[in-house]
Amino acid sequence: MIWFLILIICIVMVFVFSAFETGYILCQRKYFAGISGRYKNFLFNVEEVITTVLVGLNFFSSASSIVAFWLLKSLGLDTTKSIGISGIIISVSLLFAEFFAKNLARERSSAIVKFFAPFIFMFSYLAIPINRVILFILFPIRLFKGERKKEAAEIIKLLVSESVRDGELDSERARLILSLSRWQELKLKEFAEPADSFVVDVEDLVKNPFRSSDVVLVSENNKILGLIDFKKLLLTRNVKSSVIPLPVLSGDLTVEKAIGKLKETGSKFCLVDVGKKIMLFRFSRFLRVMLEG
Repeated sequence: MIWFLILIICIVMVFVFSAFETGYILCQRKYFAGISGRYKNFLFNVEEVITTVLVGLNFFSSASSIVAFWLLKSLGLDTTKSIGISGIIISVSLLFAEFFAKNLARERSSAIVKFFAPFIFMFSYLAIPINRVILFILFPIRLFKGERKKEAAEIIKLLVSESVRDGELDSERARLILSLSRWQELKLKEFAEPADSFVVDVEDLVKNPFRSSDVVLVSENNKILGLIDFKKLLLTRNVKSSVIPLPVLSGDLTVEKAIGKLKETGSKFCLVDVGKKIMLFRFSRFLRVMLEG
């Protein structure tokens, strides 16, 4: 009886984490208004939330398989039959749990996030340290291509979630982006645009720091210094100290590899070297091109 109760708890936990993951990705920032301070701050940290959810899903999915095996063993079945039957039972159970969880979360994303936020927040105190230890141990394995592809997919999920948070993407478009896989082998230069239209000389920016565009590249002596942080510029009135350096990546790099490098720098922008000129890659434009074709 105890094994059966533990199994039910594990499947329910898979339902909770799966529903929260879908709800969180589709829930816009404005719906966090009714959530208390510390939970709201946690929800704004997209990487920690996604990490916590993934650890929870993997842990309880694995635990349910182990518990199902011992449940069948306690009923008198031999080891071979217990392994086979438990595998089938858990596969079907988790499939239905995730199916209903994701469909519920699509309809009531904000309600799901608000209801489960306290639990996910508390679980993060356990999940995040565990994740760091696992990543350290498995670092050599993660160098293989298959693991990098999986990591790139998780980064896309994280960045799409941030775009929904910031109002750059609505829930329907976010679902569509996450269902696409053709972006992985496309070249970075296919999504780049001329950097010249975003470039402003240092002296011109000093004279007129108020710009209508939210993306302004600063140049000096025909060399692009980086992206301007307008908030810091208005506080310090110092252009050069307000520049955010951007990584320069090859235009022949695949989007999969490029997004992995952007994640390392914590940026949604990069300069793209296409040989004779420098172009600009914006993640927001990448999403738009992927949606509109």
